[in-house]
Amino acid sequence: MEANTFYFDWEPKLMIWLQSHLGNFWTTVLGSFSFFGEELVIVAVLVFLYWCYDKKTGRFVALNVLTSIITGSCLKNVFLRLRPYMVHDGIKCLKPVDKTADVGDIVAQGYSFPSLHSGNSLSLFGSVAAFFRKKAMWIFTFAVALLVGFSRVIVGNHYPTDVFVGWLIAIVTISLLGWIQKKVKNKVYLYIPLCVILLSGFFFCRTSDYFSSMGLLIGFCVGDIVERRFVRFENTRNVPNMILRFGVGVAAFLGLNILFKLPFGEEFLASGTLLSLTVRTVRYTVLIFIMTAVYPLSFRYFDKITKKKK
Repeated sequence: MEANTFYFDWEPKLMIWLQSHLGNFWTTVLGSFSFFGEELVIVAVLVFLYWCYDKKTGRFVALNVLTSIITGSCLKNVFLRLRPYMVHDGIKCLKPVDKTADVGDIVAQGYSFPSLHSGNSLSLFGSVAAFFRKKAMWIFTFAVALLVGFSRVIVGNHYPTDVFVGWLIAIVTISLLGWIQKKVKNKVYLYIPLCVILLSGFFFCRTSDYFSSMGLLIGFCVGDIVERRFVRFENTRNVPNMILRFGVGVAAFLGLNILFKLPFGEEFLASGTLLSLTVRTVRYTVLIFIMTAVYPLSFRYFDKITKKKK
């Protein structure tokens, strides 16, 4: 794969200094905050908001987060920036993206610019803060985003400028798209142009994160339109009901994800060809459509179950 190298002189110097002076304990502790920008946390928060707590908040946050991720993925494919540890001998890779692959494998470890972890954490928690407009949530968002960004530099995966641009993408997305979401009442007029614009990445993106995220976005948009018109499920504050919705939903998601891979060979899915990546988008589109519009049909039965137990 093609790759580029560019950085400010102070960036590798700062990273080498931090890794050499913090020590193993603090490097491990601070590096662990990358967790708040990972897919597991994002999916968990989004599905809890949408299925359980308040689907209006879930819709708002999901659209911001997915748009931020796709934008960042597109930029990765434009700039093709190598990760710092791939360029500078003094910088160590303390937390590889793919632990099963060689740290020098660009295909497996991905590009550096911008930092999706940094953008993910800020777009996720920042969107929640922007929706509820609570000072405490903004303080929490600022602290988490700062720690996640710092952790990505500490572990050697990103230059500071990667983190800054990741934050910038999240801020612009929350500000602009968040404002548009509140103004546009008929979401069809928002979803279609947004998906069409972001689909332009098919012409130049060749990393799996773009195609996965694009599938998530299309599936969510179509599913939300169907849910608004035909399903119209209600959220719940009943804790057993929340646990049931969340647990069954996550299990269904994991099971369907495995099921949808069965018609294709592992070699084909990992080939990185445009066809395999397109299949990846279609697979995630169908999967998220089911989880957004079809799975909530079962909530009425979950409500009956939890009411009987109560």
